[in-house]
Amino acid sequence: MSTKFKKQSFVGGAEVGQVFFGGEEVEFAFGMGTQLLPHAGIHLEGFSKARVVADAGEKWFEFGFCLDMTGMGGGMAGNSGAGWTDPGNYLLLEVQWSPDLVNWAMGKFVPAPVPVVDLGAGVFEYWSRALNPQDAAVKTVALVVSQTGGDVRNNPFTSLVIAGVAQALPNFPYDMAVSGTDAQLRADLVNLGWVGATVTGSSRATWAISIPSVNYTSYSQTSRVGFPAYYIPAIPGFPDNLVSSIDFNASFVDAAGTAIFPKGFARLRISPGTRYDPYLIHP
Repeated sequence: MSTKFKKQSFVGGAEVGQVFFGGEEVEFAFGMGTQLLPHAGIHLEGFSKARVVADAGEKWFEFGFCLDMTGMGGGMAGNSGAGWTDPGNYLLLEVQWSPDLVNWAMGKFVPAPVPVVDLGAGVFEYWSRALNPQDAAVKTVALVVSQTGGDVRNNPFTSLVIAGVAQALPNFPYDMAVSGTDAQLRADLVNLGWVGATVTGSSRATWAISIPSVNYTSYSQTSRVGFPAYYIPAIPGFPDNLVSSIDFNASFVDAAGTAIFPKGFARLRISPGTRYDPYLIHP
């Protein structure tokens, strides 16, 4: 192994020469993104990165990793579906996706339009694109906004915006503390063409509005319900926060019917390569 990649690991001031797991010596290990105990004839230097790319009216989450493959005999072989292996098959690198940093899944990425970038001097970038778009200009959504036992100041409703368009409802303000207001708001929404809209309200603190099948045509469009503005205290040293509306929650699909995931995370899983006997690899 080249001395360029020589590393040392210490515990309590003493250098670690060998590590065993399940009775077998650990040939290499990774911690905090750094390869440790590089007894194998391979050493990877690199880092991961992420970006959002606009493409054909949609935005995509892409995950990449950059590796210095100097002296490795070439770049990594493979792709986002099968994973990548080094020329010696010491390691298998796979991309995992998560919506919440708790639950992780495989098979959620495909190769990016330009999957491999040769940066020269033995350095390569490998890019994957999430299966689901992060956003789309043209999309369809079911809108829901509600509160249960919430702030009574979020009432009465003085405005309603759907897909960026202020709705010309005839009976503003709509006060959910007044009996029959929920039915009136629903009827007014249906009369404006929002067939299937539902409204429930038992008080200024408890109410819900649902509007199915709303079509968006641009990234910038928003949907929200407005009410008389008020302030809530901020942390010391900062101005109080002005509150005058609540955004609708939304579950979007793009023009092809593919679910849109506005939030996502990725990480790189590193496993032993095919040169190792799988029956001797401990979980």
